[in-house]
Amino acid sequence: MIVMNQLNDLLGWTQARVGSKVAMQRRFGLLLNDLQPDIPFPIIKVAGTNGKGSVSAMLAACLTEAGKKVGLFTSPHLLSPVERFRINYQEISENELDAQAQYVKEWLHDWVDQNGSAYTPSFFESLIVIALRYFKQENVDIAVFEAGVGGENDAVSLLPDFCAVLTNIGLDHHTQLGSTLEAIATDKAGIARSGTLLINSQIDEKLKGIIQKRAEEKGVKVLESKNWIHPAQEADKIRLLTEHGSVELLPALKGNFQRENINLVLSTYHFLLENGQLSSWDGIIGLEKAHWAGRFELLGARPQWLIDAAHNESGLRALSSALDKISKKEHRILVYGNSEEKDYPELLKIVPSLAGRVYLVDDFYKAVPRTKLISYLDPKIRILEPGILTLALADAQKHFPNHIIIITGSIFMIGKARKWILQHGLD
Repeated sequence: MIVMNQLNDLLGWTQARVGSKVAMQRRFGLLLNDLQPDIPFPIIKVAGTNGKGSVSAMLAACLTEAGKKVGLFTSPHLLSPVERFRINYQEISENELDAQAQYVKEWLHDWVDQNGSAYTPSFFESLIVIALRYFKQENVDIAVFEAGVGGENDAVSLLPDFCAVLTNIGLDHHTQLGSTLEAIATDKAGIARSGTLLINSQIDEKLKGIIQKRAEEKGVKVLESKNWIHPAQEADKIRLLTEHGSVELLPALKGNFQRENINLVLSTYHFLLENGQLSSWDGIIGLEKAHWAGRFELLGARPQWLIDAAHNESGLRALSSALDKISKKEHRILVYGNSEEKDYPELLKIVPSLAGRVYLVDDFYKAVPRTKLISYLDPKIRILEPGILTLALADAQKHFPNHIIIITGSIFMIGKARKWILQHGLD
């Protein structure tokens, strides 16, 4: 593995430049005005509290199988920044990413010299610039951009869009988006700047009204997802009914909560068909090929590891519901840790529904100290030792070979855990 020095230099230069939403819109809006020639392809933007990564991956896979050359930009990454930049399933190479970072860093330095230091972009904004340049260089037909945090509050929202997609609304990132679902819904609706916004039909009716009002203010049309899924013989399989008949598929992304995401993906696909971007339903086979690491990802057999990036309340509840469909609680062991910016006292209330025994770990970036986690955890839950992630994984492997080992909480933690599992050949 090479050291991506140019990308690290770019991070060092930009990491302090976050600022307010107004500042972001001013500086990145001006930057995008000068980048318009680098956006010759239509863009689909994806936002939401949970599921936006899965929807982005499935949508990109379906577009790829439909014969398109598809750029995919996602956030965050688990192990390496290369995960954020993909074309037709293929991640950018480390060498190519560092070369792109060097060019963009030099271009941005010149641009800031002309416009003033107040216009220095954030690191996330710089990554978007890298994605735009890379996708243009590789002549993609269409691109999917996943928002980082929020909608209108997110730099992705400023990109020109053919359409935008909103997965769901939940309480997360309170400091950036607001402390109520209503405030968050208003912000998320801002992901669409023009055209059409497709939303998950399962969003609460009150929140749909808020989204509709915000969209109307911006001249954006709102469409709700349809139910394309019908019961099938096997639990993991889904039967889809389109205008051209039914088809049975085995989606690559597991978990019953993915059905809402699949309905949203297929509704977006149908929208693209109606608007001449696609010519047939053939691409939906991409649902069987989409891969999204760390999202209800099952690895290995003895024990079986289940890695899921459920880092907020709605995500943990969805994980709990999905687990109940595949195993009994007494057959589960949990490896858990929280990031300090999350509402961990509330999240820990959900932990008893996941497993009765848990390793609590805190040796990762921005981790809540283990002692704090213990103080908020239901005393009926048995806390297992050790509290160091890699040691906990090794202990679980040794003592619980017939269990499902669930690894969830912080995205920083699950990335480290996934790396350990792969390095030890346990996948």
